Amino acid sequence: MRMKDSTHDPSKKAGTNVRMLPNLTTDFPLTPSGFPYKDPYDFIDGKRIDDQVPAHQHRIHDKLYDLNKFEHPGGALWLDLTSGTDITELFETHHLNFHKAATVLAKYEVKCKTPLPPRKSLLTFHQNGFYATLRKKVWEKFSHTAQLGPSKSASIFADMLAALSGWLTYMAGSYITTSMEVAISITVIVGVLNGFFIGIGHNFMHQRTNLRRYYMDISGFSCAEFRMHHALSHHPYTNTSLDAEINSLLTVGVSFFPVKKSLTDKIKAAVALPLLITFGIPVKQISRMFRILLGTWRGEREDKLAQLIPVLQVVLFMHCCIDHFSTGLLLWLLMLSVTSSVFLWGNFLNGPHFNDECWHQKDTLDSTDWGILQVQTSVERSELSSKDTLSTNLLNIVTFNMHHLHHLFPTIDATYLSQLNQLFEEHCLEHSVVFNTMDNASLARGLWRCVISRYDTPNDRTRNGIYLQLSETNNMTEDAEDEGSTDKKKK
Repeated sequence: MRMKDSTHDPSKKAGTNVRMLPNLTTDFPLTPSGFPYKDPYDFIDGKRIDDQVPAHQHRIHDKLYDLNKFEHPGGALWLDLTSGTDITELFETHHLNFHKAATVLAKYEVKCKTPLPPRKSLLTFHQNGFYATLRKKVWEKFSHTAQLGPSKSASIFADMLAALSGWLTYMAGSYITTSMEVAISITVIVGVLNGFFIGIGHNFMHQRTNLRRYYMDISGFSCAEFRMHHALSHHPYTNTSLDAEINSLLTVGVSFFPVKKSLTDKIKAAVALPLLITFGIPVKQISRMFRILLGTWRGEREDKLAQLIPVLQVVLFMHCCIDHFSTGLLLWLLMLSVTSSVFLWGNFLNGPHFNDECWHQKDTLDSTDWGILQVQTSVERSELSSKDTLSTNLLNIVTFNMHHLHHLFPTIDATYLSQLNQLFEEHCLEHSVVFNTMDNASLARGLWRCVISRYDTPNDRTRNGIYLQLSETNNMTEDAEDEGSTDKKKK
């Protein structure tokens, strides 16, 4: 579907400020077509308009490719969804064996008679840059695990939790006629448990096409929609005007960007965000089901079949008895509300991208290198472990821990990310890059500062990024250690 909206002008640049690069020839659009992405599919529809790539072809850097006859190892769906767009960032970040991928890609090049227009992105992947050299190190050291597939432990863990969720749902329904208190208590437990499937489905969704990605639909989220606004938009263009995930919140009055906010704006955001967190999942799930019935939902055939999961949940809550339909439906809605509250509060309050010390569009970028963007837009939680143990690695899946490494290497299973941590830290030292953590309380305060308080002017420095002088690095480390103290050390 092609969109037309006179309010969008992709020719206007976002005016991204990059340190020591005052005259950029490329930039993100200020208001891309489809912006601010009320529907997850608005992003890819708008990108097809703005990128000006012929239908059924793909652009990577300044070349076009016809991949229609290419059997993509990650699944044909990824190429189908992105046809007619610029997939430079996706190609660079989803192929760790980059030399092999580039060699295969060259066979499908389409010669252009005239030069292509400038890309709608300023992000770069220079051979000797921060990201390209890190990617090479990861492949050389961890090629045995850095594949497009899940770990065995992740698969077993997901299957066991899915069986447990189904059994508990049925048990809750079995108590409808004997003890509603027990039924409600079990439903709340199921709601908390089902929040784990957002992380589980997310882990499998980024990998080679597989059915476990639909575990996400147990939570009330949709793998199909998540794929559009998260994998294809948020990951390659984190916190920019092309990030459909964060910009979609503008439609309900919540902005994470450094812009002047009136008192009315702040009150609206303070009310809208808690309502979204508490009722976002059930409202989206009900809306999705109605759109499927009306034939207006955009998911693929498998995506629509996955929407039988919430129907099955209602049936289990009814204890397979039509007489209990209304009670079963209420328990189902309670379950979704609990999942929404538990996951989304954790995602926003302690999420790695939502505080005022992360980079957002209008803040100063330290480099156009894509890897530096990921460093500047992420802050890891200090309470979570980075140890390479079975329990920690499984928790990485459901807590989105090691999220900076996941953003840098999205196809690597979450249970393997701890193995990359030391290499990443050493690489940061080599490139004068600082990556600090924050505790949960600081992340929560940073969220509210970002949305309703002090984040009115752009940051010249983000918490993490390139600090070329040792003195700057030392000062930042001291500030992080003494945060909240009025008596800071000085060197």
